[in-house]
Amino acid sequence: GAGFGWVLVLLVGLAILWAHAGRGSRRSRLLLRWLVGVTVTIVVALVAAVSLAFAWFDVGLGDGVGSRVETPASSAELKPAYELGVGDLRVDLSRIGPVTTETHVEAKVGVGELEIIVAPDVSVAVDARAKVGEVYVLNRSDDGRNAQVSTSSGGLLVIDATVGAGRIDVIRAVR
Repeated sequence: GAGFGWVLVLLVGLAILWAHAGRGSRRSRLLLRWLVGVTVTIVVALVAAVSLAFAWFDVGLGDGVGSRVETPASSAELKPAYELGVGDLRVDLSRIGPVTTETHVEAKVGVGELEIIVAPDVSVAVDARAKVGEVYVLNRSDDGRNAQVSTSSGGLLVIDATVGAGRIDVIRAVR
């Protein structure tokens, strides 16, 4: 990626200096060793910090990166789970038709935004949680660390929405 291009340039520069230092003075070899040590330490610290953040926010890059829109046209097309690692996930459940039996749907985004749209006439129960961020569920909201909004049980459509860091919106479709 472009964000790590500077690391590649730095490593190539250090390699050139390292090759040249074999013929240079003792002082230049010590400076080069110090620069290599600092660079390696910084790279290791960055990798550790990113790994720790991904683990804490429960980000799985295998779940995908980017923007995704899921629009099942019927309850037969409804998946039990929708997941995205990093980005924006929109799950439009407004067209699945009447829900006659209890139906569970899980939606999860590691870092980003999750929007779930339900039909205006469907009975829904929602449990929405964000480790860090904002949660808006059918005119109820919470924000900050460990934000959570739950609606009363009894809905036939049961939604479990989770975001590691970001925002959750559960809204009713306008018809």
